[in-house]
Amino acid sequence: MALPYVSDSRRLTGASLVLPVPGAILEVAAPAEHKTKLRVYWRTIVRKLLNSMGWGDAQIEARDQGPSQILAISAPIDALLTATYINEAAWELVLVKAGLLESTESVLNIVDDLLSKQVREANAALNALYRAAKLRGVTTLLGDKDLSLGEGADAKVYPLDDLPSPMEIAWTPKRRKLPIALVTGTNGKTSTVRLLAHMLRHGQRCVGFCSTDFVQIGSEILERDDYSGPTGARFVLRHPNTEIAVLEVARGGMLRRGLQVHDADVGLVTNIADDHLGENGIHTLMQLAEAKFTVTRGLHSLAPIVVNADDAHCRVYARKLERPIFWFGLTRPTASMVRGKRPRAGLVYLQNEVITLEVPAKKPSGTPELIPLAHVRDCPVTLLGSARYNIANCLAAVAGAFTLGVSIDAMIASLKSFSLNPNDNPGRANIYPIKGAKLMIDYGHNPDGIAAILDSVSVLRAAEKANSKQGRLLVGVGIAGDRSDDAARAIGVRVAQCKADQVYVKELIPFLRGRPQGELSGILLASLHQHGHSKARTEYFLSDAEMLDSALKWLKPGDFAILFLHENVAQLSVQLSAMCD
Repeated sequence: MALPYVSDSRRLTGASLVLPVPGAILEVAAPAEHKTKLRVYWRTIVRKLLNSMGWGDAQIEARDQGPSQILAISAPIDALLTATYINEAAWELVLVKAGLLESTESVLNIVDDLLSKQVREANAALNALYRAAKLRGVTTLLGDKDLSLGEGADAKVYPLDDLPSPMEIAWTPKRRKLPIALVTGTNGKTSTVRLLAHMLRHGQRCVGFCSTDFVQIGSEILERDDYSGPTGARFVLRHPNTEIAVLEVARGGMLRRGLQVHDADVGLVTNIADDHLGENGIHTLMQLAEAKFTVTRGLHSLAPIVVNADDAHCRVYARKLERPIFWFGLTRPTASMVRGKRPRAGLVYLQNEVITLEVPAKKPSGTPELIPLAHVRDCPVTLLGSARYNIANCLAAVAGAFTLGVSIDAMIASLKSFSLNPNDNPGRANIYPIKGAKLMIDYGHNPDGIAAILDSVSVLRAAEKANSKQGRLLVGVGIAGDRSDDAARAIGVRVAQCKADQVYVKELIPFLRGRPQGELSGILLASLHQHGHSKARTEYFLSDAEMLDSALKWLKPGDFAILFLHENVAQLSVQLSAMCD
């Protein structure tokens, strides 16, 4: 039976937004007039059920997120599915108590059924091995059908139905830890991951990283897909060649499954922007900030968090943290902006357009050390300083690299060598010289990300105009079905503002995500035309490939095209590389 007001019920395999340990979450959207009462009822009823199950020490958490509520309970590692049933049973009893649902079963029958489910799910060997590993500080990574102990060359994966006893494990080597960085934020995560990995490679260690696009170990891409969640982390940390790990940690993975990593060495939060609001119980930017800062639950107690001082939501949330903060910003943050509960780990910012590292003095009365690294014009990824968003990504990567012990010389060399070509940063502002024109492709997928790219292109074109080389401008854009109507309107406004000679709007059919075809693209088109772009200079396509093919025919010498591509980007990139002048 589908329970009223329930939007999702899921397991948590690690620390999450609401719990520091594994468990289960129930998301509900109760009527406003009942939600407070129902939340109070749930606390009482779920506690009684947990006591009846012998889970008297389980943690419970009930949060009002505005339009929705999050109800969470902790659980033994071998009873996570049972925990979802407990949550659902408690909610059913809550609705009965409130008179919003007719009673169908007695409480005793419900408890008996839950106990039966627990017996069927129970895995004593998993429980024993998981507890033994936690006691010894050994990393455990739980998959759907397996469990691994240790990291990198010391990692060993065991099927859940054939686990050894703790007495059979050689624990000493498995205690060895890899240096780990966790990277999150709304925009810039993938570029920052790649920048940081590029810096770490100068230390002659094999870097493993996962991202929105693929998993890479050393110089080899092993799998292409969105690996910014727990699956990507397992892939990297279980690989025998990984010596240092950089893990992209998306909001969705943290909210849906939690963080299994619990002792990483540094976390990075790039920014907070309007994206995916209304999903997984997150409805406001401050709630989104809290969700992103869940990454701190994956750090060891002394590990710093790298935070964007230019982002107001990052600043507000970070200042609450009981850990060192390494701040970065396009200008030097003021003392009032970056006050915190612990001494700062450091600062990195622009000083006269030079990326500058500020290391705190070793003594309270000492003077911080200022270390100039590179002028932004010498950093190819910044497009001669026009791509301010990529300057911010460079600053974040520098802070992470410094924390992980990368030398100053290696950071400087990395900043000057990491470029926007498809090898270094595939799918992110890659520029292809074709037919005497320039074609840029980017992954921009929300209003802020798209605006940042268009702003940098505007600066580049202004420089071209000064040299009398400016041609026409083409912009090709689309939007995935899990974005809001407001996001589609905002993209339409921003594209209209750039005064393009031609605009392509595409349908992201593989990413409709429940939306009817044409719904969001129609909203985007209406906004585009409402804000001044003519229908005569607009075309509509059903795929990235169609849009790209039309753009290549449209280009003439001196033109500039920016296409936001999301389907088969690696394949399209190879096609474009073969066409370059």
